[in-house]
Amino acid sequence: MDATVPKYKSYHWKSNVANLSLTSCDSILINGQRYDQSGNYTQLLQTINHCDSILNIDLLIPKSSSSNYNISACDSISINGKVYTQTGSYTQTFSNANLCDSIVTIHFTKQSGDSINLNYKSCDFVDVNGKIYNQSGNYIQTLKK
Repeated sequence: MDATVPKYKSYHWKSNVANLSLTSCDSILINGQRYDQSGNYTQLLQTINHCDSILNIDLLIPKSSSSNYNISACDSISINGKVYTQTGSYTQTFSNANLCDSIVTIHFTKQSGDSINLNYKSCDFVDVNGKIYNQSGNYIQTLKK
């Protein structure tokens, strides 16, 4: 049985409130609005009954990270388990501490000679020829031909 609304009676519909807590790398699109900063936001939405709905949004927007390395070597190099034997630019993608992309770009130049210098800048660690380095410093590796 359908309910009947008495004539001349006024009705007030209550507003609906929803709370949303999200984490997204770099940015997120919510109801057509793009967010790229962490923070608390409120969206005022209208239902089909023309009642207001309030969406409270608590956002955590961690950022992706990237690193570039210029490396020259006589033969091949091994970085993070990948071996490179040809001159070129290579990209490796990992998850950083925020679980967002951490993009490592390696610009490798194959050279001839008896010694090479590698200059690394990294937030975490680097694997060079199977040796893990996780502290700043100068290191020497002796390689066999």
